[in-house]
Amino acid sequence: MAHILFPLEGLPSSDKPNDTIATKRFFWQKADWKKHNLFTDPAHQFDQWFEVIGDRVVEHWIQMKGSNMFIRRRFAKLDDGWYLIYYAGLRPMEKKRQ
Repeated sequence: MAHILFPLEGLPSSDKPNDTIATKRFFWQKADWKKHNLFTDPAHQFDQWFEVIGDRVVEHWIQMKGSNMFIRRRFAKLDDGWYLIYYAGLRPMEKKRQ
């Protein structure tokens, strides 16, 4: 929790492709945040990959297999370590895996 920058920008989970909240800025609040553990997928229902953006930012993409449902997390390397700076919960997104 110490390495999450609150209020944390992102998007809430949604199963609606035309969710209007995606057009507004959304911020997760520390009081409402549920601690996430290391992502595991024992049933192999997800694909995941990382994209490096510059020399200090990494995006972690998690896609539900056979769908356009994604989780996206963005981490930034700051002076004293890696921080979560963006989190989009499971929701439909247009993203082609590279």
